[in-house]
Amino acid sequence: MKLKLGISIYSIPNQSFDILVDFAEKNRFDVIEIWESTIISNKYSLHRYLEKKDRELSIHAPLLNIGNEKILEDNIQILSKTIEKARGYGAKKIVLHTGKLNNEKFYKGIEVAKRVINTNIELLEQYNILLCIENVGYLADELIFNFDQLAAFVDLFPLNLVSVVFDISHANLKGGIESGIKILGNRIQYFHLADNTGEKDNHHQALGKGNIDFNLLNKRIFPDATPAILEISPSPNWQLELLDSRKILHKLNLI
Repeated sequence: MKLKLGISIYSIPNQSFDILVDFAEKNRFDVIEIWESTIISNKYSLHRYLEKKDRELSIHAPLLNIGNEKILEDNIQILSKTIEKARGYGAKKIVLHTGKLNNEKFYKGIEVAKRVINTNIELLEQYNILLCIENVGYLADELIFNFDQLAAFVDLFPLNLVSVVFDISHANLKGGIESGIKILGNRIQYFHLADNTGEKDNHHQALGKGNIDFNLLNKRIFPDATPAILEISPSPNWQLELLDSRKILHKLNLI
């Protein structure tokens, strides 16, 4: 498997959009992920980046609690606006956290979350945008707490419209990477990559600074050019950490 490697605005100090695009273009990263809340005043640099073949953009949706019935209509509208924004920016993927359980019964929360997505499913199909649900699970009050729940939730929708973004660092905190890959299988159509030692504090470290064996990705066949985002916490040495992380993936023949 050869990953299609990218970087997140999360890794860029001050979440500067222009710095993200310039760094990605200069250093040949083929995917960028921005936060929905990132204010973009000038789209020129984005259009310049995306005009080159095989470049991709994804948008990380707001951190919604989509299983909360009290804000059901608000969440439907927020997701709809995110999809419209993705279309306007040329993004083909949206990353989504399902959020907290909010003291609701689990099955009630799942039904509410299902309504939020199903109300927007035609919009996803119309714009050919993939909604990628991210595994979190290490937070005790999450609506979707483990890989089996995540698999069952994604299976409620067409796989070409709703899939999984598999966050390696999150899986190393809760559930295990091998287990997650085995359970989620071909539902995984996108990756977030970072390293850690299994502890929550600073769990989005540069590759090589934790105990994660990224060669595990070679033990499961994913399609070539599966997008993978280096989602590493910003630091004074952020450029070096991103480039060194890429070198590790290159040595493993993953890029």
